[in-house]
Amino acid sequence: MITTLDIADDVFEGVEALAAKKQKPLGQILSELVRAGLISEPAVQNASVDMRIQIVRNGVPIFPKRNEKITSSHLDSLLDSEG
Repeated sequence: MITTLDIADDVFEGVEALAAKKQKPLGQILSELVRAGLISEPAVQNASVDMRIQIVRNGVPIFPKRNEKITSSHLDSLLDSEG
């Protein structure tokens, strides 16, 4: 089906990058991602890394916004746990 959608720039960039990485058409990748989301939310949370959108700008991955502040004590505990 051919249609026109208004998609956020960051979502489009992520899907476009994933399509290039997998060498598949953008529409096919978008359909796979939406299908996974429609099945159930836990299915998306447990999806393989290949199904997740990762946006990279200037070689640095851009992570999704979270509803928590990252403090220096949080970073210290992460560094301690990694050794």
